[in-house]
This record gives sequence, C-alpha cells and structure tokens, in this order.
Amino acid sequence: MKKIFWGVQNLNLIGGTETVSIELMNMLCPYYDIHLIVLSKIEGKISYTLDPRIKIIELNVPTRVGRFDQYCAKYVKERNWKGLFGLFKDTLDAFAFHRNRVRKRIASLMDEDSIYIGSALDSYLNAPKKGHVFFHFHFNEKEFFSFANRLGFFLSRKPEKFIFLTASTMDRVCERKRSLRSKSTFVYNPIKLDPVLDLSYHQGTIVFIGRFSEQKDPLFALKIAKVLHDRSFSFRMKMYGEGHLEEEMRAFVTDAHLSEVEIIVGHATTKEDYLNADLVLCTSKFEGYYLVKGEANACSRPLITTKWEGPIAELFLDNQDGWVIQERNPSLFADKIIEFLSDESKLAEAKAKAFEGAKRFSKDVILSKWKEILK
Repeated sequence: MKKIFWGVQNLNLIGGTETVSIELMNMLCPYYDIHLIVLSKIEGKISYTLDPRIKIIELNVPTRVGRFDQYCAKYVKERNWKGLFGLFKDTLDAFAFHRNRVRKRIASLMDEDSIYIGSALDSYLNAPKKGHVFFHFHFNEKEFFSFANRLGFFLSRKPEKFIFLTASTMDRVCERKRSLRSKSTFVYNPIKLDPVLDLSYHQGTIVFIGRFSEQKDPLFALKIAKVLHDRSFSFRMKMYGEGHLEEEMRAFVTDAHLSEVEIIVGHATTKEDYLNADLVLCTSKFEGYYLVKGEANACSRPLITTKWEGPIAELFLDNQDGWVIQERNPSLFADKIIEFLSDESKLAEAKAKAFEGAKRFSKDVILSKWKEILK
C-alpha cells in the first residue's frame, strides 16, 4: 500500500486547513497508508475525529509558531515585545536550525514511491528530499505570490505538483507563472457533513463560524448585529471560534448591549450547530475557499457573505445557495437578513436551494479526483 505523509499545523485548535486535510485523510486511508505529520505540540484533547488507521507523527513545535500571524498581531497590539521576540526565536528554531533534522526523520520513514503533501507553507517547509512532493495550496493567488511564500519556495524542494482549491485560483497563478501549468491541478474541498434537507425554522438564529482574527473580521459581524438590534429586529447570533480578537468582541457586545449575541470559544462545530440555525454569516476579507459554505449548504442553510477577495464567483451560486453583498455595509446585510428571516416561506425556499447547491461538492466526486491525483 502506497505511503502518504501529510503535514498539518496542529490538532488542538480548529482551522480550515486542518479540517479539510484530516477529512481527506479519513476518506483516503482505506486505500493508502496515511501518516499525519503534526507540526505543533499536541496538548490535551485532539479536536478532530481521526480514523484509527492514520499514524500520527509529532514534531512538537510550540503552538504559537503554527499560528504565527495571529500571535504576531496579538503581541504587536499588546506591545509585548518579549513575546514577539520569543515567537521569532521559536520560529527560527523550527524552520532554520532544526528543519534538516526533521526532514531527515521524515525521509527515513519513506520509500521512493511515497508522497509527501504539505497543506500550508510551514508544513511544506519540512518536505524531505525523498519520494514525491505535492503542495496542497489552501489560499488565494495573492497569498501564493506573497514574500513569505516566495521565500519558502526558494528554501524548499520544488513541488512536483500544485493542488489548488479552485480552477480560478489555479488559472490566475498559472497566468502569472506559466511554467506551473503542466504540474498544476485543482480539486474542491469535500463537505465533511452528510447532506440533510431540513427546512425547520429556529427563531431567526444566525451563526458565525471562524477564527476571531482580522481575516474573518468578526467585529464586522457584530456591527451587523448592532444594526439589527437598533432596528428592534428579533434575532439571535451565535459566534463559534477562537482567536486574539475575543476580548475586543466581548467588549463590543457589552458596550452595545447585544444580549442577542453569544460568543462560544473552544467548540468544534457540528451538524447540529448548523441545523439549529436559520442562516450562516460570513464577513471574511479574503478566503482561499471558505469551507463553512459547503457545510452550511449541506445542512440546508443559506449563507450571507461579504464579497471577499478570492474565488467567490466560482463557489457561490448567488441567490441560489446564498447571497453575496457587494458593499461592506452593515445596513445592507441587515436589510437582507430581515427580508428572509421575516418570511418563513421565503426562508424555507432559500434553504431548499442551499441543499441543492451542496451537491457539487459531494464526497464521492472529491474522492475520485484525489485518487486520480495520487496514482
């Protein structure tokens, strides 16, 4: 059985890249010998469901290195220069001073037919010289050509194959770097939840699911909640996630007297979290894919979203599986939310359309494409 070595950042904190990668490993482990290489030290309970056939290899890097962007922003905001210095030191230790030792350790477990897959730049930096090497790129074309990525490609073994999340991201990258066209492909993320047609109403409940970080912009979601509150519209909002903006979010809720909002930290979202809501709110500034969209639609929940930077036109069937609000204006979001949450029949129709939209990303379709890639 062919060996697949798959690198992820961590198993304790919830992240989109980890969620997708682990779901793919679970789907593929009946056909391959899967070795999961986790960068960050495993501390306490693992937040994901892993097939027992998957073998875990720990690299024991400090957790904050795996969330470098969040911790860097946190330390700068707090003027915690000692913490920032420690973060850079830990990062250098992991990716400069000890990287060759890690790469040799991984290579010792591989044979010439094995495949190493990096799911993010930090995991790809550990790609060994042995076997085959793929980069499963989870972000948009802007991030692909960022300074950090360019430096990472310069320092690492060159991938034999780039696997993008969407056709549009792949095409934009290959337009700028034509030499990558022959070794690039794309495959959509699978929906980990089994689809269910559910049209029930839940008293105007809205859910936000994502990291409490600048990228996901949960504070904009709270500004929308404030507009709804100021208009005396009856609703509830549940916000699932974790991140350095939590304290600022709680302060906003208190200052604006948003009793309708509940902030829930450290909770792995489940099918029930979607089914107990009426629609899902996305306020991201940019996305490589946005995994929550497929999960919401699989549970018959439409999505209302900002027009984020990334392949939004390819992933959203606007007015069919959700609504893309063209301007970053809280009042426009509130208008659309009130329009549908005030009319249960209209909302039920939107839920049925969302369920149909999810069929494009079924597990069978995605599994077939991955088995072809790994041949």
